[in-house]
Amino acid sequence: MNPILLTEWIIKKCHDLRLEITNLKLQKLLYFAQGHFTQEFEGQRLILEDFEAWVHGPVLMSAYQKYKRYSWFELPKSIPLTSISDEMNDFLDRLLEAYGNKAGTVLEDISHEEDPWINARVGLRPKEPSRRKISFNEIRDFYNSDRKGTLNEQITEDRSFRNDLNENERILADLLGI
Repeated sequence: MNPILLTEWIIKKCHDLRLEITNLKLQKLLYFAQGHFTQEFEGQRLILEDFEAWVHGPVLMSAYQKYKRYSWFELPKSIPLTSISDEMNDFLDRLLEAYGNKAGTVLEDISHEEDPWINARVGLRPKEPSRRKISFNEIRDFYNSDRKGTLNEQITEDRSFRNDLNENERILADLLGI
């Protein structure tokens, strides 16, 4: 799928759902989309472009370049010019149900715990800039292993976490983006 079309749909859906969307968060959502897509579609790539292992997590350069002028601020609503299939629409809805209510920094932390990003940064200092590629094969293998739950498992885990919170804790979790 064209990465810019995918970003436009993710941004549109985030705005429609009243979810915060920054470039940082967009980058992580794109990465998680790539990984979970390989789980659901027999190892296929969603995005042909490789991610880079930046300090703040995986980055898709074409999407970063398009939205970098917004820095850390909210991205404006987009209006995709091309439609997507019902299957892709469902996939993106579930992706946002699993990850959309989390802040970009929380998604960054999650990506920093995953082998593909960690392995691409071997030998680098924590804050050292990098343009190293994250291997698609490694993303595919990680997301299709027992180490990473499916998208539906992520949704169930998030619902369970939220159900265990009392009302004040839910408000605080929403404010913190967790």
